[in-house]
Amino acid sequence: MRQAIEQYRTKLDANPLLAVENAIFVQTDENIPLQVCRAIGHYIGGEPQDIALTQNTTTGLALLYHGLPLRGGD
Repeated sequence: MRQAIEQYRTKLDANPLLAVENAIFVQTDENIPLQVCRAIGHYIGGEPQDIALTQNTTTGLALLYHGLPLRGGD
């Protein structure tokens, strides 16, 4: 873990914009959210593209509830 953190710090020091861009937005093996989705998918026996990352539980539940076709009395 310490080595991974140090490598990321080195990338940030070299070029912060590119380091963040690659770590979050570019679909490469360096993409941190993609790595997390792959790990979770592997852990639960699912596919990475079926994993949704949210900022917190409340946001995740709000997204889920908003997508349900609920009517009065449900």
